[in-house]
Amino acid sequence: MWNGYGMGGFGGFGMLIFGALAILAIVLLIRWLSDDSRRNGSAILERELVKPTRQRDDALEIARARLAKGEIMPEEFESIKRGLDG
Repeated sequence: MWNGYGMGGFGGFGMLIFGALAILAIVLLIRWLSDDSRRNGSAILERELVKPTRQRDDALEIARARLAKGEIMPEEFESIKRGLDG
């Protein structure tokens, strides 16, 4: 019917190639999905835990610099420090 080649000219070899490509596509899809969820999880962790601590430390350093320059009084520095702690 197809000049003796069977399945469209490629025969069993074409089926092997198609099967391998299908398996490869499934594996790549699973890896992409799992990698994306891991990346989002670390971004959430950084945003919720690390970043506020870093911002508080930066604000405290700015207040210390202002105190050292004489821009604010020690009482004002303590008030800022209490505000950042609480």
